[in-house]
Amino acid sequence: MTQATPFIIWTLRRTGGTNLGGALFTRANLGQGMHEPFNTDRPLGKITQAWKDLQDENQLARSLDEVFQQPVLIKHCVEIIPGPINLALAEKAVAKGYRHVFLYRANSLDRLMSLHFASQSGIWGKRMANQIDVDEALFRQPIPVDKLITHEQHCRTELNHVYRRLCALGQKPVVLKFEALYQAEAAQARQDLVSAFAALGMPIDEEKERGYIDNILKAGDQGTRERYRLFADYPRLAQALATLGDFTLGATAGFDVRNAAKLPKELLACSIWTPHRDQKSGLLELDGVVLPGVAAGHGLSLRLAHRGGEIPVAWDLPSPKFAEKYPDQPQARKARFQVSGIPCADGEQVGLMLVSKDGQRTELAKISAIAAAG
Repeated sequence: MTQATPFIIWTLRRTGGTNLGGALFTRANLGQGMHEPFNTDRPLGKITQAWKDLQDENQLARSLDEVFQQPVLIKHCVEIIPGPINLALAEKAVAKGYRHVFLYRANSLDRLMSLHFASQSGIWGKRMANQIDVDEALFRQPIPVDKLITHEQHCRTELNHVYRRLCALGQKPVVLKFEALYQAEAAQARQDLVSAFAALGMPIDEEKERGYIDNILKAGDQGTRERYRLFADYPRLAQALATLGDFTLGATAGFDVRNAAKLPKELLACSIWTPHRDQKSGLLELDGVVLPGVAAGHGLSLRLAHRGGEIPVAWDLPSPKFAEKYPDQPQARKARFQVSGIPCADGEQVGLMLVSKDGQRTELAKISAIAAAG
């Protein structure tokens, strides 16, 4: 059996990554692969927890050096791991000569419904789907539409962060789409899978190993998709997702958000949502929530550093979810900010700044306009 170059599979939950990872790990002949090892309850979870506790970049680098002392194969779901770990892992893997595979779903509705259905029913795989009876009352429960939309925006941002960083480092990742592997016409799906194996240094004979290939392609779909439409709120989620459109990794220009490693002491929370361009004007739209502590008073303001100047940011919009989360913080009721109509060409950066009463400025995030991957 051919021994391949080590690789990482970058993906999201409910995307068929466990199935694909198992097939690639076995074929690579480099020892047992690790599925989501940086989750806090898994073998490398201590690295994630240490970052959450200390946010020490040097310690993170040392820990990743230890991980890569021996070849290791990894399937990594980016949305449940802090962004700095994702990027540090990508950079360290490049330095070690790793290859990279991206697996994503274009149809966000199916992925989110799969995630919601699995979390509510306890069915996380095809075997479980055949063993667990679902209480029909489940489908009458409301779907957390806003939460799922926010989650999807986060997922797209994080996966694109890693993809763009790798491309910037000269990598040419293998990109696979769930629908093309598990829902498309069989001949094309086989060709995509064969090409992926070859790109990872472990060629496979499509004719001689047709049965092996087809078993991989048939195993990626859990078989519960037809039940998603039984949820009463399914049309509402579908309508909300229609504004985002299908997800295509790296195919359209977007924005890379670099959050500050640590929150300023004045802030309890800072959540910057996925920036986007207005469909008609093409100008930057940016919003999120920044919550100061009571002690900070009302002396803080937000500004956007842009083209050598600063633009005031509206920061008093209703934020009912934060009001529920922080009931003792009166400012949580109106902690949302929003700025729109900002020209930001590809390669340009803007910075979200926290300004104190005495004029001291702290950068909360840097937003960079990224050109489409070539």
